[in-house]
Amino acid sequence: MTIAKEKISEIMSRTDIVEVISGYLPGLRKLGKNYKTLCPFHSEKTPSFTVSADKQMFFCFGCQTGGDAITFVMKIENISFAEAAKKLADKAGVLLEEKDFREVSESDAQKSRLKKVLTSAAAFYSKCLKSSDGAEALSYLKSRNIKDETLRNFQIGFAPDSKDALLRQLSSEKISLKDAMAAGLLTSRDNGSPADLFRNRIMFPIKGFNGDTIAFGGRAAGSASPKYLNSPETPLFSKRTTLYGLYQALPTLRKFKKVLIVEGYMDVITLHQYGINFAVSPLGTSLTRNQCLALRRYCEEAFLMFDPDSAGINASLKAADQLIEAGIYPKICLLEKGKDPDEFVIERGAEAFFEKMNEAVDPVTFKIKMIKKGGTEMGPKDKSRIAAFLRETVEKQKDQIIKSEWIKKISQELALPEKALLESSYKRSQEEENLSMEKIKINPLERGLIHLILKDPELTLKAGELKPEHFTSEFARSVFSEFLSQGPGLSIQELSGKYPQYAAQIMALSVEEPFDKGDLSQDFVQTASMIIDNFRLNKWREMKKRISSLNERELAEFNELCKIIKKEK
Repeated sequence: MTIAKEKISEIMSRTDIVEVISGYLPGLRKLGKNYKTLCPFHSEKTPSFTVSADKQMFFCFGCQTGGDAITFVMKIENISFAEAAKKLADKAGVLLEEKDFREVSESDAQKSRLKKVLTSAAAFYSKCLKSSDGAEALSYLKSRNIKDETLRNFQIGFAPDSKDALLRQLSSEKISLKDAMAAGLLTSRDNGSPADLFRNRIMFPIKGFNGDTIAFGGRAAGSASPKYLNSPETPLFSKRTTLYGLYQALPTLRKFKKVLIVEGYMDVITLHQYGINFAVSPLGTSLTRNQCLALRRYCEEAFLMFDPDSAGINASLKAADQLIEAGIYPKICLLEKGKDPDEFVIERGAEAFFEKMNEAVDPVTFKIKMIKKGGTEMGPKDKSRIAAFLRETVEKQKDQIIKSEWIKKISQELALPEKALLESSYKRSQEEENLSMEKIKINPLERGLIHLILKDPELTLKAGELKPEHFTSEFARSVFSEFLSQGPGLSIQELSGKYPQYAAQIMALSVEEPFDKGDLSQDFVQTASMIIDNFRLNKWREMKKRISSLNERELAEFNELCKIIKKEK
């Protein structure tokens, strides 16, 4: 649903975008008039995510994402416009009543319905765990030392061994089967009729950032295959962007800026129960780039604790590289063979677990230890091959101090000159972020003038003789025309909405600081005059080329241009 425009204005007037974004991105730092940090929406090496306190806008020069505080909350939490506005309204103390809400888009309406379906399913599964149907599953959880409080905190439940137990429950609540199917709770049988997707499984609700149930993971209570089954992709859920336990871990992640990444649901649940409440897990897949970007909003450091076999070690190294690229400093920790994190903490306690975490090392040190375990003597060719293997990780590191220390360590361990390693490392060209303005051909003068207008729309009142036709760029002409017709009160959001093809460029310029921070009014008048002069000169040159074919009106115009240009000289 949407919210009345006047209420949105009230919410925005009481909201500070810097405060909102810094709540999600603790690395946001002031640089000049703006604030900057690494973008949470794509992987980058240098901070290009910019927040303007003056304009109350954000913009990333790397991925071209931008908008206001509501847009940011929508994107960071994957929620609808109305949900984001409501969240900010509650924070700002703006009361929203039923009359303030308007019709909703079908997409937002569906997401809202699916959340209700999943909430009902979670309550049903939780109830079933305590029933006779769930007795065996509950006994298994108790054998794994899971306490009642933990069951409640993670809302663990049980899906009965029935083809229609949930189906009947949802039908009794008048919930649409179409919505239940779209939420990933039902599947189609051979005859086309609906049936429960999860049967005879211990159910783990998967939460979104705001605590809503968005999917489920189910562990077989019997011998069913697969052992673990996740919800399919839905409008609410993407396995590649979601981490199990993240919602429960958020308070600790925000406070201590570190995360522990383990492999399974039970590892996460047991670790939280023992006070290690910053543990999360990928959903049965290797750690993805998007999951790392989600973590970077809250963390600066990550501990990886996967199985100590070859598959687990390879997964740890791949995950470490993903984390480095996302701007998180990883450390790898291995437990003894045959021990999962939940088993370790149950047998030896939280203190011993933390001691084990203290043994974690960065991925370069970890790789070097692996190589040295072989114990064989290294020749020049071996050293070159090993240096290349280590360089894969080093080159992903954006922090030059850390990178320098890693190169120094490799130099010491392999008895190689640092200079050789540095030269080898920097041979590979690094991709540079393309600024949005490079994608549009625009005269530097016109770009400068539009930049000034976007920083201070009142300057359009000093436009004087400047007209839209004086511009050579369609972008500059469109923006200038809109401010002329709508007046200085035109907002960046309205302008971007009118010209979506230029939205990225508009937002980029609106948050970019002026090169010269002197008298903007004087700069504007001078730039406008130069644009007019250029227009006249180009017009004069064009007419001069066809002087013999000019008609009477054009000839008069040409003579007038001659006088003006001569006078200006």
